[in-house]
Parts: sequence; C-alpha cells; structure tokens
Amino acid sequence: MEAPIIATPNLPVVAAGASSGSNPPIDFCAAMTEHAQRCEDPKGADDCPREKQCAVAILRPEAYAVLSDCLRDHPCGEPPKACLMAVGAKLTPTARFAAFERECTSRRDACGADSFEDDYCSAAISAFRGEVLGSLESCLQRPCDDVRSCLKQAIRSAGCP
Repeated sequence: MEAPIIATPNLPVVAAGASSGSNPPIDFCAAMTEHAQRCEDPKGADDCPREKQCAVAILRPEAYAVLSDCLRDHPCGEPPKACLMAVGAKLTPTARFAAFERECTSRRDACGADSFEDDYCSAAISAFRGEVLGSLESCLQRPCDDVRSCLKQAIRSAGCP
C-alpha cells in the first residue's frame, strides 16, 4: 500500500473529517498547512484531500480534533506518523479494541514477527471506527500467510489509499 503522508509502515495516519460524505468539523487541511509553513515544508499539505477522505472513512469522530491538533503542532523533522499513535493513546479504548489488541498480539506471536506489522496491534487502531476494526478482526482468523495482505486490503477497502 502506498503510504499516505502520515503513516505507520502500512497503516494510514489520516486526516480529520466527519462521517462519510459530510464536511469535516475540523479544518484538517489548515492544520497541515500551518505545520508545513512553520516547518518550511513545501509539500506538507499536498496530500490533504486524500488524507481527509481516508479519515472520514476510518476514524472515530472523537479522534478528529486530537489528530488535527497533533498534525498542526508536531515538531518539525518528526515524522507526522506519530500523530496517529498519539491519537490512539489519548482516546479511551473501546472494549472491542481491547479484545482486538489481545487477539492481534497473540496472532502475531503465533504467526511470527515478520507475518505482519505490529502497528496493526497498536493503540493507533483504537482510533478506528468499529466497522473498520471488524474488518481487521476478520483478517486475524486467516492463515498466517494471508493475514498481512488481508489487513492491507481491509484498510484500502475502507477508503484509504
């Protein structure tokens, strides 16, 4: 999968938005532009429309403001992928995510560390909507050789590049 601007190895770190098809309550692109200007990064907000579309598709609404703040304020030179981890760490995890995290870690241990990226088992996933989490959960039931490709496809199918 092509890594969006803010990405863990294979997880998109996404922009703020509302629910599918709606206008975002947070001006995510302005936050990215502010960061790009402050850090003198001429390409900083170029992928905002794509990132925003991804966010609308996969993030829980309560993640939007936290992510927007992080994207605007994270240090220059620090990869913005840290923002998704920060969002996940600041949100109260759902019981479903807690169960997913245990299953994901157990499956990765059983399949081997090279079977799929540990980012899929991280707190970042707690920022994802329940339906996206459900798609990721089903991937953990696949044979070890299929888990990685299934996880990537689940993210793409949710609307992320």
